[in-house]
Amino acid sequence: MDSMGSSAQKRSARAAKRRAPRQRPSARLRVGEIVLARASALATAPLDKSLARFAALHDAYLDAQRSVLACESALAAGRRRRHDLDALVNVAIEALAVNLAGDRRPRLRPFQGYSRSCPSLLRRMAAPRKDRSIRNLVNAVLRDRKLSPPSAAAARDLERALDALRSGSSDLAALEAAARRARITRDAIGLQWDRAFAALRLAARFAAANGATQLYEILFRKPFPRYLP
Repeated sequence: MDSMGSSAQKRSARAAKRRAPRQRPSARLRVGEIVLARASALATAPLDKSLARFAALHDAYLDAQRSVLACESALAAGRRRRHDLDALVNVAIEALAVNLAGDRRPRLRPFQGYSRSCPSLLRRMAAPRKDRSIRNLVNAVLRDRKLSPPSAAAARDLERALDALRSGSSDLAALEAAARRARITRDAIGLQWDRAFAALRLAARFAAANGATQLYEILFRKPFPRYLP
């Protein structure tokens, strides 16, 4: 019976942990704005040290959140650019297929003899395999001495489109890393913000116990946004 009860408690604890909502940056920022705005209109001498630390961390958290938003905006633009570059590669694949068909290659299998992949399969491939397969195709096509000038030009256009896609993918990876670092930095400052906020509340309670009753009541009275200290 005890083991069954212990197992049930563990499952309940795990479920509660899964359900626990994450702290929202917007909630931290709004709570900080409210507390600091209220403090600006008060005589806060008993709280000056705690309040100064909280204000400094709030400014740092605000800057970190701005960095996250800037990185996420750049990341979204980078993803759109990579999508567009991938679309250009697909157009270039089709252009090469059309030109090779004009060179009397099999219309349904224009890459026969150059690659085992058909145009539709190349377009659907994941990035690393797609890059490798297309480069092999282009190299094989350009080695063909019977190739017509339009087909050679189409193969070189495909190669240039693939180079641009590779560069865009590299840029996107750098943007993803920058966004990840910005979020890690913000979240680390957020934990310090939480501790400074808790220390300020504790200092306000201590001040209230020593006669400065209005400080806690004014600074931390509701309504507050949803916040999980």
